[in-house]
Amino acid sequence: MGQPVMAETYDQVTIYFSDIIGFTQLSAESTPLEVVDLLNDLYTSFDSIIENFDVYKVETIGDAYMVVSGLPMRNGNRHAAEIARMSLALLGAVRVKTVPHRPGERLLLRIGMHTGPCVAGVVGLKMPRYCLFGDTVNTASRMESHGEALKIHVSPKTKEVLDLYDCFELECRGEITMKGKGLMTTYWLIGEKKCNNPEYQYYSNHSEPNTAINPSITFQGPDSPASHSLTHSQSPERVSERVQSNQRQLEDIMSERDRIKHEIATFVAKDLINNIDSAVREFRKSQSAHFANTGIHRHVGVCNGNSRAAKDIVTPVYDKELVISKGKVRDVVNRFNNCVSSEKLNEISTKKVTKPKSSVKSED
Repeated sequence: MGQPVMAETYDQVTIYFSDIIGFTQLSAESTPLEVVDLLNDLYTSFDSIIENFDVYKVETIGDAYMVVSGLPMRNGNRHAAEIARMSLALLGAVRVKTVPHRPGERLLLRIGMHTGPCVAGVVGLKMPRYCLFGDTVNTASRMESHGEALKIHVSPKTKEVLDLYDCFELECRGEITMKGKGLMTTYWLIGEKKCNNPEYQYYSNHSEPNTAINPSITFQGPDSPASHSLTHSQSPERVSERVQSNQRQLEDIMSERDRIKHEIATFVAKDLINNIDSAVREFRKSQSAHFANTGIHRHVGVCNGNSRAAKDIVTPVYDKELVISKGKVRDVVNRFNNCVSSEKLNEISTKKVTKPKSSVKSED
């Protein structure tokens, strides 16, 4: 729409990067259609998997796949666990996949993740993109590029957050030299173990697909800074309160929507009345002019019509139907104004208003 969008800073999110090892060589040895079919099949299956987690897909660039959790809607400290579970699911899916045009050849997916602050906003007008900025993005990309095939490379910052849940099995890789970062001790995410944390079990059992809120419409959401403890920010009691609050907000939105529908329907009905009035006036003017030209006087009795000539010239049926339709529309407006419950508003707006509108058009 060409309108600016307010950028936003997020204190802590977890970013996922992955790519296919050897994709450049594979592309050189394949036809364009084979490459497109490969990526389309892979990322279509990825898209269906990530819908089951509280994550937001940022973009794909060739064979690179970028996902983030913790924005555009904040989710406390849960972003790291969501990305970790999603990574394990994606890795499990790619293990059974092969290159379609090369039977038996496996896809070697390499995954990296990192946790930290970032800035997010919409960039561009021709082809707007929701972009992430900051050193966290660069580090997450480095974690992926320094990883290994069919392994999930985890940064120490992400490990700190995952350790809060004590539900993931991590293996120390040791120190590696990372460009721009120097020496860094990193980890491999091996799997998900049995968890005794009731909060994590609650979210694991009640996780729903992300609704993919359009960030170009709104970035705002419940502010849950990562500095809050899990006990205070993600307890089941608070979740229950949040659900009730969301239900109240939904009811308010529905009520407001019904009110707007009522106003629109009333406006349309009144507009129809005005149009009918105008049509009646124009009709009478044209008939008066016609009477003056033909020498027929008003005392002849145009509408009651004792004159044969008047009956041949005047067509009062049109005027009569307009008046009848006008009365129907007025009746709808009165019904709207006397209506109180939203259910009646919805019923009238869907059943009553549309009927006079279509009938008047057909009569016009």
